[in-house]
Amino acid sequence: MPINLISIMNKSLTLFFCLLLLISAACKKPHRTDPPVETHEVTFNISGLDLNLTTGPIVNSVGDKLKTNSTTPYFLSYTLYDQSNKTLTIKQTDGTSTPVIKDNIPNGTYTATFFLINLSANSGYVVPSGGNIQNITNSNDFFSKKITFVVSGNSVTQNVILNRIDAKIEVKLKDDTIPKHVSRIYLSLPDSTQFNTLTQQYLSPATVNTLGVYLDGAKKGITPAPFASYTSNHITPFTLSIVAVFDNSAQTYTKVISNVVCERNKITVLTGKLFGGTAGIGVSIPKTWAPADTVKF
Repeated sequence: MPINLISIMNKSLTLFFCLLLLISAACKKPHRTDPPVETHEVTFNISGLDLNLTTGPIVNSVGDKLKTNSTTPYFLSYTLYDQSNKTLTIKQTDGTSTPVIKDNIPNGTYTATFFLINLSANSGYVVPSGGNIQNITNSNDFFSKKITFVVSGNSVTQNVILNRIDAKIEVKLKDDTIPKHVSRIYLSLPDSTQFNTLTQQYLSPATVNTLGVYLDGAKKGITPAPFASYTSNHITPFTLSIVAVFDNSAQTYTKVISNVVCERNKITVLTGKLFGGTAGIGVSIPKTWAPADTVKF
């Protein structure tokens, strides 16, 4: 009887593939599903804030704590870090009610930073990058806080009172003879536009000009009402200029004031005459925000 080679080959191939299937099935491991990571709700109540500074709201007995006011708009940035300062979560919110931040995170030790800006004077968002807050302007009031906390199997609720991170300079010209062709008066001073929320420090300052006060219409030739500027420069004494701009903007008059000292959470007041008299400009720090110092030169 002749041997059917084709039939033998077909049977051999069939047996071979069957063996492969058996080996594959034997080697295949059962699929494992990792259990879900258990998280817990964390709530931060940003309490005691009053962003309306017209009444000098800081109460000295409690330092930076401010009265409650729910009518002034704010922008709040929250960043969550692990123990190696790796960014885990960024949340940003704005509104007028008391700020509340909620997060859901696993057990562990964390760092959280908060940065709040009063937007009533100059709206605009800031974006955190490596802990740095950019585009800080001297027309806004700023608050910040860095905290460390532990999550260990239960929800966490924590009240966070932010610290004011800037100082304030106020200019009060007394019965000054303002030329009628002066259209604007502003301050020029070294200041910083970046704040690092992890170190809670401002970056190196550069010279900036404040918004100041504009003199037009009925304000021409009249001593202007006091005007103010926030500043980050509250570490070392610095030189500040009060600049008067004439109508054509090409001519200015500058009064240079040396050795100006500002302190965080305090108002430094510059008083005197810019054009008339010989009294010059005096510097003092009143008790509006915190216990005062006085600097004369």
